[in-house]
Amino acid sequence: MYTNVNNTSAKNVSLSTTFETGAVDVSQFINGSFQANFNYTTGNSAGTCKVQISNDGVNFADYANSSLAFNSTNATNPIIWIFSVFAVKYIKLVFTNVSGAGGLVSVQQQLVRPSAK
Repeated sequence: MYTNVNNTSAKNVSLSTTFETGAVDVSQFINGSFQANFNYTTGNSAGTCKVQISNDGVNFADYANSSLAFNSTNATNPIIWIFSVFAVKYIKLVFTNVSGAGGLVSVQQQLVRPSAK
């Protein structure tokens, strides 16, 4: 048996500046996903979003091949990162503004852990 845990780590955060979601401790989970939903009803910001990982929660490194571009013309669909196995303790998302202003992003995560017997 498995238990699903759904959380929102960022809700309607402005894409006008660089920001990070809080680090999520995934050590008790076997797999999961992170989803960034963009809302461009106003604004035209552009930038990149990427996954960073850490075992100590202090020193983070970029997760290989996780960096993706976003802008007001291609952000109508969510960006989803899927992890079949967690081999680190912490994960966070980093959004970097490159140009423009406006637009919002919300981030949800779906995490799966074994249920207590």
